[in-house]
Amino acid sequence: MCATTPAAAVADTTVPSIPANLTVTPISTTQINLSWTASTDNVAVTGYRVYRRGTDGVLVNAYTITNTSTTQSDPNLTPGTKYCYKVAAYDAANNRSFQSTEVCATTK
Repeated sequence: MCATTPAAAVADTTVPSIPANLTVTPISTTQINLSWTASTDNVAVTGYRVYRRGTDGVLVNAYTITNTSTTQSDPNLTPGTKYCYKVAAYDAANNRSFQSTEVCATTK
């Protein structure tokens, strides 16, 4: 009886494409909505990370989206304040795309 060796798993090292066409829309004095064009990947995009830069100038990971939704609401913001956003995609192997172009909006 011959034993067979299982085929070695191929590691996923391909990063997803950069999310495109990021738009940010002030909805109210405390909320901005975001939307973007979906990223692609050789296996599958599993989620997105939304980065926000506020008045302090620091870019932080404001939201991690654990599905393939290409929209996000950012509530509980300060009225009349400028916020800037970038989005990056990730896959199941945690390969991350480069961040999108930064887009800014000011709450009403």
